[in-house]
Amino acid sequence: HCALLPEYTCPYIGRVGGPGNEARWTCDPHRLMERSDCLIYSVGSDGTYAWEDDLVELLGSTHCEIHVFHAPGSSEHYARAGDPETKNIHYHRWEQQTSASGGTVGLMSFRDALNKVGHQNRIIDVLSIDCDDKCEWYVPRSTYLYLHLIACYNIPMLILCIH
Repeated sequence: HCALLPEYTCPYIGRVGGPGNEARWTCDPHRLMERSDCLIYSVGSDGTYAWEDDLVELLGSTHCEIHVFHAPGSSEHYARAGDPETKNIHYHRWEQQTSASGGTVGLMSFRDALNKVGHQNRIIDVLSIDCDDKCEWYVPRSTYLYLHLIACYNIPMLILCIH
């Protein structure tokens, strides 16, 4: 059983990522400096990285480890060369699971994604989900999933962008 407890309040909320559509309201991004091993997950950037780049600008390139996950079928060009070394931004595909016979059985779970990148025992400080296309139709049904992610994986900040 997981309990949803508030991790911290938001004394400052800032628009991170510039003036465009890619910006996200982020609760006190400077508070992430208090964490010695800051970890940020960004799901669904669709090849635009204004938010991630602005976080690197605010916090420095070595402080937070940022992992960007793209949907299956996303183009390989979404990964920018040099980012892991210069900005500590790492790119991954949200893989499809396959059965023993080789058929697709759906997308990997959040736990599978953690295992894939070796973060089973780490706290994800920020989980940002950018919901494009028809994703917003599923948000009411997905509310339990988001609450489950926050509570069971101890994620203190969830940013959900719905277009």
